Amino acid sequence: KGLSTYSLKANGGQPWLKFPWSSCNGGIEWSIHLNPSVAYDITALTDGGFVKSDLTGLIVTHLSAETGGGNMEVILPENASDLDAKVVTGAGKVTIHVGRSITGFNTINASSGYGEMNVLVPGGVEARIKVSQGNVVVDSTFIKIDDSTYDTPGYQDATDKVEITVGSGAGEVNVIRK
Repeated sequence: KGLSTYSLKANGGQPWLKFPWSSCNGGIEWSIHLNPSVAYDITALTDGGFVKSDLTGLIVTHLSAETGGGNMEVILPENASDLDAKVVTGAGKVTIHVGRSITGFNTINASSGYGEMNVLVPGGVEARIKVSQGNVVVDSTFIKIDDSTYDTPGYQDATDKVEITVGSGAGEVNVIRK
């Protein structure tokens, strides 16, 4: 087994050197396609901007996606197994789609300093929601355990489940069954 590291970086460079995207205030869109038969540990860091990560058909064991500011949409693998995911923005809306066929114990930690937080949990997936801060609206299929914890009815006894810790400093936290 080997380890490969890929770094992609865009910045203004030298003031005398202008890239085509510089004329659009640095707007860059990258579309990166990964081999679906390889397991990934992904770290994505950006100073700002919209970040969309569609990991639907991939094998991902660890994800860390962070931006200084901007909206984020993360679509987690459909068949996640023991996934550890962290999604953070300084300010912006965060939307996380949990996969439909998870196995093992999966964890997701998501936060926004200022912005709405949406977590979409498929029916049939056993989940615990822990709200670290923010006004929370949780789907009625979840059972309120205490002021900040909500479980699906079968969470306690499930071997395949996800624990999601979410928070927004100034924004609503929505947990939706899809």
